[in-house]
Amino acid sequence: MLAAVAVLGTLTGTAQAGTTEARESARQHRAEQLCPSGYVCFWSRPYFRGVMRVYKNPRFHICGWVPGYQARSVVNRDNQTWSFYGDVNCGAHVVTLSPGQFAANVLVRTWK
Repeated sequence: MLAAVAVLGTLTGTAQAGTTEARESARQHRAEQLCPSGYVCFWSRPYFRGVMRVYKNPRFHICGWVPGYQARSVVNRDNQTWSFYGDVNCGAHVVTLSPGQFAANVLVRTWK
């Protein structure tokens, strides 16, 4: 009886993990659809939830605040690679995103 409970728990855990992955994949797909081509889009919460802010490709890669002063998820639909940082001076590198890439669960404050 104990072995059956352990197997059931493992199967349930696997099913839950699959459901979580499917949910995150659906959010990512939705985020890519919402973010217009030529823009970088920022969300206030992880996994592309909360308020979405869009930013059109700036001409220069200088350190600046992300829209809303911080973001928890980012999609790069621009034609340039961008780096994102966790501090105000673009010193604490968090992630670099090439065109078409995304970061679903980060905390970024500045970018260039």
